[in-house]
Amino acid sequence: MEFAFGFALFVVGFAMLTAGVSLLIGGEIAFKSGKRITKPVGRRAGIVLVSFLPLAGTAVFILRKIVTDPSLPSAVVTWPLALVCIGLSGTWVWRDLKASQTRRSYALPVAAVPFVESAPAATSEPIVLEFDVPPPGPPIGKPERTKPRGKDPFDFS
Repeated sequence: MEFAFGFALFVVGFAMLTAGVSLLIGGEIAFKSGKRITKPVGRRAGIVLVSFLPLAGTAVFILRKIVTDPSLPSAVVTWPLALVCIGLSGTWVWRDLKASQTRRSYALPVAAVPFVESAPAATSEPIVLEFDVPPPGPPIGKPERTKPRGKDPFDFS
């Protein structure tokens, strides 16, 4: 049973190492949905994920030096440490993804400015914008170029 937990911890640790390296190298990561993981948050989460395996090795070493009972499994220290690292980095990334969601902005109505004359009443003439003007006539075509004789490098006749 301890072998199975050790193997599972190795797989989880390797996945954490891979995710941590990708977050460290990736910098700012943008998803197709528009959400982003900013550089500082991605790097902090990457450092926590990459540092799991050295922390776990150090914790098991200290555990074996302090507790001399060989029947105590190392999973007592390593699995909670893995959950703390995953939870901490996941919380940081989750908060950053929530903060990067698009927020609706509400425009306030224009307030009357004191001591300024009011704008003149709207005129009944429509305003003609640039793109409402009809396009000019068809473009004038360029004359075709004639081939120079005897200067074509691919002419083998």
